[in-house]
Amino acid sequence: MHFTTAAKAARKARRGIWAEDRSRKGVAVASQASLETNGVIFPKLFRRLTEWFGDGHSSLSGFVEWVENKREQVVDLTQGVHFTHFENIIDVKGNRVRMLRDPDQVVFVSAK
Repeated sequence: MHFTTAAKAARKARRGIWAEDRSRKGVAVASQASLETNGVIFPKLFRRLTEWFGDGHSSLSGFVEWVENKREQVVDLTQGVHFTHFENIIDVKGNRVRMLRDPDQVVFVSAK
């Protein structure tokens, strides 16, 4: 709970990494290089995009479906304790990707 409170306060004040975070606003990405250049985003999303481009993709077309096939379960805390999957909390429009939830509103369920 202390981490959540601190993260919310830092995000609201735009302190630290929150001053640069583009997770909710979105970031335009067309390649791994543009991903690394265009801004700070939630690490899980960054890793999935890195894997996507590493597989040879050159646009975000099909990215959400690709994430869906991974079946990564998350708990969406904005709706109580609602189990869903990662693809349901990301949005892609053209070459822009964003998270639909703040990091403190999501809990990732380990596959182990």
